[in-house]
Amino acid sequence: MITEAFLRDISVILGNDRVLYDMQSRIRSSRDAYARWNVVPDTKIVDAVAFPSSTEEVVQLVSLARSYSVPLVPRGGGTGLMGAAISRCGGLAIELKGLDQIFNINREDRTVQVQSGVILEHLNQALENHGLMLGHDPYSVPIATVGGTISTNSVGYRAGRYGAMGAQVLALEVVLASGEVLRTRATSLPSIGPDLNRLFVGSEGSFGIITEATLRVFSTPEDRIFQTFSFPSFG
Repeated sequence: MITEAFLRDISVILGNDRVLYDMQSRIRSSRDAYARWNVVPDTKIVDAVAFPSSTEEVVQLVSLARSYSVPLVPRGGGTGLMGAAISRCGGLAIELKGLDQIFNINREDRTVQVQSGVILEHLNQALENHGLMLGHDPYSVPIATVGGTISTNSVGYRAGRYGAMGAQVLALEVVLASGEVLRTRATSLPSIGPDLNRLFVGSEGSFGIITEATLRVFSTPEDRIFQTFSFPSFG
């Protein structure tokens, strides 16, 4: 259970306008896109919702939650279908859509460095200006975030050509439960040691909160063919 002292300390970090604890906001941040999970009896509504806009603010929230023993639920666009963004013991939901900066698009290397709250549709629009595109194209492109799709290792319509979202991750910035920040290097083929990116891809926020990512992107095709199919009638 979140205490008044905890809420006061969050307000010092974020200000009152970026900490919500009204019932409507709490319910909205306690569900994902799979309606069946909304009525699972052993899930609970989060006690408050925080909206950080930087890695440093996420670090402060994680450190504060650790000191008060408050559970955290990191959230992206909330379009997941597996219940990963649902709380089982209340706590604090950390909405990451405020981390929405695109730092660097490198056409020559075909990479992009972004914060985890960037929406896929917005990223694709920015890449189009450079003749590039994201190799991930799920149904939820207008809503899903970079961090959310990495955390769930999301598979989209282009997965047959480019692989799941995790296959496109070159580097990550992650806030660990200790409040420390882990940054991996953007290398396509690490030569020695474990690939730490794999630890966080698909982990659904259980090992850390992804705040930034460097992704492999691809050249836009010179031509595209859109084909429609008609199905036979069985009536």
